[in-house]
Amino acid sequence: MLTDRLFIEDPHGLMLPDTPQTRLLVHAWAAMAEGLVLRWAEEPDGVSRDEVLTMLSESLPALLGLVR
Repeated sequence: MLTDRLFIEDPHGLMLPDTPQTRLLVHAWAAMAEGLVLRWAEEPDGVSRDEVLTMLSESLPALLGLVR
């Protein structure tokens, strides 16, 4: 699974805890990220690519804060 890389590769040295809760949340985040990008690609509605990248990069740490 693509999200498994988040538990074995960490370019910033901030490993994710490999727990069932974290894996479940990362899986849900990946689905959200896919939906966000697909919807944005169809109808950007004034949202820039940089804004989309910011939403994606900031949403996972915010969600992970719920299970730590």
